Amino acid sequence: MADWDASLAAGTSGGAHTGASLMDEMREALAMITEKTEECEELRRQKCEVEKEVPVLLFGLY
Repeated sequence: MADWDASLAAGTSGGAHTGASLMDEMREALAMITEKTEECEELRRQKCEVEKEVPVLLFGLY
């Protein structure tokens, strides 16, 4: 179970979390996902650039 899963379970069963703190956790999780998405998009862009260069490097040797 992920940390936020445990927090959510504790918040719903024990009343330990307020709605505001739950929203804060959700915002933090969304920010992390957004950051990872942006990193993935940058890696895809870099991969595309490398793939464009590979044929030039290979055929340039002949």
